[in-house]
Amino acid sequence: MKNAKILIILIWNVVLFLPLLAQKPPTENRNLEMIEDEIEPSYRLFNMRVSVETRVPLALYKVNYKVQPDSPARMAEQYLKIRKQNTEAIIEHLQGVRLRELREDARRRNTDIRTKAKRIIYFIEKNLFQQAEVSIMGMRNLNVVKGEPDYLGFHGWLTQALDSVTGRTGGDPISRMNLILVKADESDFLHALIARYRDELVKRELRSYVPINREAVLKDVFLLFIKDAQLLRGSPHKRAIWWARLYQAAQIPLNIYSPKKKTKREANPTFKAASKYTSILESYFIEDALNIRWVSSMRFSGTRGFLEKIKHVEKRKHLIREDLPGLVKILAKDCKLNAEQTSILKKCVWQEPRQFPYSSSPITDSIDNNGVSQEINS
Repeated sequence: MKNAKILIILIWNVVLFLPLLAQKPPTENRNLEMIEDEIEPSYRLFNMRVSVETRVPLALYKVNYKVQPDSPARMAEQYLKIRKQNTEAIIEHLQGVRLRELREDARRRNTDIRTKAKRIIYFIEKNLFQQAEVSIMGMRNLNVVKGEPDYLGFHGWLTQALDSVTGRTGGDPISRMNLILVKADESDFLHALIARYRDELVKRELRSYVPINREAVLKDVFLLFIKDAQLLRGSPHKRAIWWARLYQAAQIPLNIYSPKKKTKREANPTFKAASKYTSILESYFIEDALNIRWVSSMRFSGTRGFLEKIKHVEKRKHLIREDLPGLVKILAKDCKLNAEQTSILKKCVWQEPRQFPYSSSPITDSIDNNGVSQEINS
């Protein structure tokens, strides 16, 4: 009887504690979720509650992404990978929208300039000089013509065309308008190059965990451009011009904060110097460069003397490769650039990679195999 009671008590205990001893089935949590700790110290910043310890908005603790059940480290890795993909998609979309808007603005602006220039040419060809005069004056007073860096030189060309149309001077006004048409086309092309550079830069920055060398990216884009544009051979003059344009647009800001008053922005003297360097390259002939209005001013007597030496002492009509560093140096001095600004301006000079399958330099090889000076050919 006693044994029976003991047996009944044992059975009863087993039945009573069986649910506790049974192994619970694994809970499959396919969501990695960070739950906000209600007692975590926080403070308000820009209408958000921010953790005192982590400096992370508490709202971010509630993000919830589907992940495969695994170790905490692997689940966290899955979460970060998904976040990275989503962030890249957002950046790509925003960048695409912004760049499309910028490209469209530039394209519309250049289309308007071309339309006005062609109308003036039509008036001149039809001997409608009064209409041409009014159109030239209206175009010359446009804000974009006065202030847009892409249109540097337009005001002077329009003034020359106006003087020719009104009979104050000789010259061919149509040739001045054709220069404007060419520059408008080149502006479209430059904006396309800048867009390609920005796209490539963002792609590399998203793939890299270390800072990206922006100048190296720009050079890679330029090398691809000169290959696609068939500037790899026979056009050292164009390579020098296009690199200066591209480097200026991509790496030298139009305006900078004033050294004297940090809250005030002012024109960047390095950008202005780069524009003057490019204008000399675009002149092609030394004689034409000497006829540029700003070159004739007393402020740029060093630059003028440098060009006159090439013309009268060295008896050359064009620049050669070895001229460019000296030209930049004297131009920086005339523009009163400091050492840092001068260093930036020097980077506008295209340094031709020697491993390319051609022997020409940015402007030209200064001495050929026979010891004869070679000049630029466009």
